[in-house]
Amino acid sequence: MRTGFYPHEKESLSALEHALKATGLTNKREAIFSKLSGGEKRRVFIALTILQGAGILLLDEAMANLDIKFQLEISTLLHALRTEEKRTLIMSMHDINATSLFDRIILMKEGRLIATGRPEEILNANLLQEVYDTRFEEITSKEGKTFFICQLRAGAI
Repeated sequence: MRTGFYPHEKESLSALEHALKATGLTNKREAIFSKLSGGEKRRVFIALTILQGAGILLLDEAMANLDIKFQLEISTLLHALRTEEKRTLIMSMHDINATSLFDRIILMKEGRLIATGRPEEILNANLLQEVYDTRFEEITSKEGKTFFICQLRAGAI
């Protein structure tokens, strides 16, 4: 983790401990990066930004290509950074159902702004069809949470 320090600053063990604890990597302190799982590697990068004092995290597909377990770990970590540490998260993503983790979302298509607002206010099957040129089905759980399922066309797979 020493690579996360700025070269002109003296290393701070308390900052390092905080970054490791915040990202759940305390037990990986001596691990070799190349031997870590995909989710652990993502947490290392997030730990580095915490170590450097970043108040804003700019993330590109932070949960892409991860097993569900690691997607949940990363989303829990990001939620804690946002709510407990008051850090700002700006993240690009394609998982429509994961947008409920955020206060506000921006939908874009071909570089144009299509909609912005709270996920529960703006997301609906018609809007998603406009953005993705694909039909969506809207499903509401018993708890009242809305999910979107892409309707596959016959012969698509």
